[in-house]
Amino acid sequence: MRVNEIHISEKIREWKLAGKCVHSNCFLRFTEEEKMWEAYDSPQSVLIVKMDHGVRRLFFYTIDFSDLKQLADRNLSASCEYILEVVAKDKTLYRDELEDMGFCVLANMSRLSTKDISPLFGDDACFAGLYDDSIVETAHMGDVRPLKQKLWEVFDTRISHLPNEDELKMSVQKGEFCLCRGGDSEIVAFLQSAVEPKSFYINQVYNGAEKKCIHSLMHKRLSDYYNNGGKYAYAWVDEKNEASLGFHKKYGMQADGLWTCVYVKQKVAAYPGLYIDEKMYMLCSGKKVLLVDAVFNEDAFQRLEEIRPEEVLIILTHEHIDHIYGVNEWRRKYPCKVLCSAKCAGGIADTKKNLARYKEVLLGDCVKSEDLAVDYVCTADITFENTYEFTWEGHMLELRETPGHSAGSICVMLDKSILFTGDSLLKDDPVITRLPGGSRKDYEDLTLPYLESLDPHVQVYPGHGGPARLEACMT
Repeated sequence: MRVNEIHISEKIREWKLAGKCVHSNCFLRFTEEEKMWEAYDSPQSVLIVKMDHGVRRLFFYTIDFSDLKQLADRNLSASCEYILEVVAKDKTLYRDELEDMGFCVLANMSRLSTKDISPLFGDDACFAGLYDDSIVETAHMGDVRPLKQKLWEVFDTRISHLPNEDELKMSVQKGEFCLCRGGDSEIVAFLQSAVEPKSFYINQVYNGAEKKCIHSLMHKRLSDYYNNGGKYAYAWVDEKNEASLGFHKKYGMQADGLWTCVYVKQKVAAYPGLYIDEKMYMLCSGKKVLLVDAVFNEDAFQRLEEIRPEEVLIILTHEHIDHIYGVNEWRRKYPCKVLCSAKCAGGIADTKKNLARYKEVLLGDCVKSEDLAVDYVCTADITFENTYEFTWEGHMLELRETPGHSAGSICVMLDKSILFTGDSLLKDDPVITRLPGGSRKDYEDLTLPYLESLDPHVQVYPGHGGPARLEACMT
């Protein structure tokens, strides 16, 4: 339904008059043009959905997170991705509650700031001699389209709130962009900043050239601000972006304790298989589909009948029959390519290594003799050794060999926030290493150190059972 500002304000007022503690991430104000928001409400919660250049952003008010979870489960589409931000001094504020709702951390943005930039303009300034103001120019209207193209190529709009072309035109007209050009007049570096009488906000920074370019842009804009009496400057920087953190700290900016934590509710659908709660995961983007492992599931087949995909990429977490028995059927129905480790590729073509010949032992009484052939094999199209990184429909995927459960086991990291572990990590069960191709030593020497190096708040989607935070799976 549609609710307006008055409806939401009255509900919040009633809660507060009743002495209720109201939790919210809604830091945006309703504007005259946006009085009507698409929203869902219950007696204890309001959930607001706002489209922002293709990104579905969520805002909430609630007095009971369990009620908010039910409201979200009833109304949010499982086939869509949602972004939610929390601005707070405690970067873990609402984290447990949001992760219980299926959200995971996409980025933690730390605010870096300085109350006085005047030390930057002394003789001993850190960037003295690193800049050349003559190579800096203010962007003009002819730069709008190349700037837009570069912004949307380099930055993640889910985190960066990128402008559309009309908004970018307004920003250029205000003089917010300065840039450097290469020999062919191509934009090789730019800085977007918003200047107010008492603050200098560094928004987007890009440098595809020598360091002198970005230092020149920064010096030019800061000196103009400083010469007009300005002192305070700040920027939001991803805590994992060490290069950007180092760059801003050179200009006297330090973390001031405020965070913007960006959460994502991925459009990852989980489909159980026929036997021992083996899981297949699906992501869809238009006519393209990505599967992690391949099993039989009628709901999954029906979903793809609706999509009629032009391309299906199957990533296999390892070679065992309970995770690959759907490959040939998926190939028969749709144009598929199979990606896995080189050792897995060898394993899926061998009935001893893929355990098809031991199916009754592996799957127990739940498998009938006619369900799976003892000579079941399949093939891979793309293989790799050690690691493999690529982008799929705007999502970053990092595949890494994690031997131990089997020789061909891998983990699949999606957007640095979701980890598909196959049987290399389960929440409530120890990892089995006694099967053919397994190795306790490889698991302890190679796989465990990798898992321990990851952010403990990464969401794990295992090969059996339900999702959980990494730290819950490692205990």
